[in-house]
Amino acid sequence: MSFEKVTIAVITYNGEHLLQECLSAIKSQDYPEYEIMVIDNNSTDHSVDLVREKFPEVKILQMKENRGPNPARNVAILKSDTSYTLLVDDDAVLTPQCLRILMKTMKEYSNVAICNPRIVLYDDRTRIQYDGSRLCYIGAVIARNSGASIQQASKTTIPVSVVSGLTMLVKRDKALQIGLFDEDYFFGWDDADFSLRMTISGFKCLHVPQAVVYHKLKKRGLSKAFYQIRNRWYLILKSYSSRTLFLLWPILLVYELGLLLFLTMKGVLFEYLKANLAVIKNFGKLMKKRRKIQALKKISDGEVLCAGDFYMREDLMEKRYLKLGKNILNHVFNLYWKVIKSFI
Repeated sequence: MSFEKVTIAVITYNGEHLLQECLSAIKSQDYPEYEIMVIDNNSTDHSVDLVREKFPEVKILQMKENRGPNPARNVAILKSDTSYTLLVDDDAVLTPQCLRILMKTMKEYSNVAICNPRIVLYDDRTRIQYDGSRLCYIGAVIARNSGASIQQASKTTIPVSVVSGLTMLVKRDKALQIGLFDEDYFFGWDDADFSLRMTISGFKCLHVPQAVVYHKLKKRGLSKAFYQIRNRWYLILKSYSSRTLFLLWPILLVYELGLLLFLTMKGVLFEYLKANLAVIKNFGKLMKKRRKIQALKKISDGEVLCAGDFYMREDLMEKRYLKLGKNILNHVFNLYWKVIKSFI
């Protein structure tokens, strides 16, 4: 294969304890043509000093404030002078073949916008954390092979509707065409929004399981519940067609009632209310974005959305009754989808 130059951009915030291994793994890539930049989200630790001391050849771009990963990702794409940008979070450790396999796949398939590697748990390298996903119509992720053995999972490249932002290879011109990452997300659904806009604009997002990255996953509980709740509605209201929204409102109400009960039991009711008020406050801005996205849309909701067992982190479903409630809701959601799918 020919080796076209790639910009590898590491997004970091207070990643002093992560950057050395992350950058060392990048420098161990068996793909020969790349340049590295670190986009620092106004860290308050010694992240920048570490990069300057240990990796003096790495270009550093410092953000004036921490507004989440999306503004930093956009800066990385806009400041690069290459056609491809590999976006990497600082808690990712790439295997040596990762970039080469992603680039090989990007070149082999037509109309590809994003290639996404298999994400394996750093602390248990026999288990998959993330293996590509589809978007459940209620606004939830259906994750493939979550927790499965890496030895038993397929290594076939497949198209997916949404991808993880931990590590993604992005075609620059297609990112510019859809308007880059939405900088209003801050945390949660930021990567799904970007990849979904790629998908509905007619571009391919490919999951490439032969390319592997290890993730230093940390439990965060519901500390980011506000963003997850708010941003889910951002994605739904911007991306779904009017017909889809009309057909889904009864089941979305069921989902919201279930979510409200769940979050009340978890003691974060205030975060739920605050998130929904934020959606109402920003409704006008969302509608402006919606008009632009709907104008780009080439793929129908029926081709992108699906039903299935939606993903919930294991640490949030520790009680048997919570798992039972989730299973009941899944059956209800699957039945509803069978009834309405042909109309979407």
